Amino acid sequence: MRSGEIFIEICLHLRTNPGLGDACQADHGAKELWILDPMRRDVRVYLLQQDGDRPVQVLKGEDVLRTNLLPGFELSLKRLFP
Repeated sequence: MRSGEIFIEICLHLRTNPGLGDACQADHGAKELWILDPMRRDVRVYLLQQDGDRPVQVLKGEDVLRTNLLPGFELSLKRLFP
């Protein structure tokens, strides 16, 4: 059975270290972790095969979320957090 390549987490509560403790997702083949935080109105993108403890991108405002794993995929944060 093949695991997904992208994990998406939506923060609905306060966490001191979002993204940490998600190593099990990397162990199952996930390449990216997206953490959507409605309170901060941002998206943090982690590359789990590299340094999964630090986001490689923190998107907010008028930024657009893109990934090489889904060619052509674009998500405007203005649409996500109106």
